[in-house]
Amino acid sequence: MENFDKLVDQALEEGKLIKLTNNGTGWDVSLEEDIEEMSEEELKEYLSRLERSLEELSDQEPEDDGGDEYEAWADAHEDLEDRIDEVKELLEEKGWD
Repeated sequence: MENFDKLVDQALEEGKLIKLTNNGTGWDVSLEEDIEEMSEEELKEYLSRLERSLEELSDQEPEDDGGDEYEAWADAHEDLEDRIDEVKELLEEKGWD
């Protein structure tokens, strides 16, 4: 519980959200940017960073598409694509696209 308290404190200090993801064998916990609180400039820069990360991750696709390594890569790739979509939708909602 102490580690979770530290994570909550860190999220509050950095203005981030805590993301809980069920990975099939347990829960992963990570911090994410709070896109709802970003300015137009911050949101567009964040989108650029996400798109660069997706390009880099795409270049690292494992050759064996049947193993655990590929599954982990595919999950990370899908998470990034989903986050990019969220940011694009928010930009559109705010008329900043």
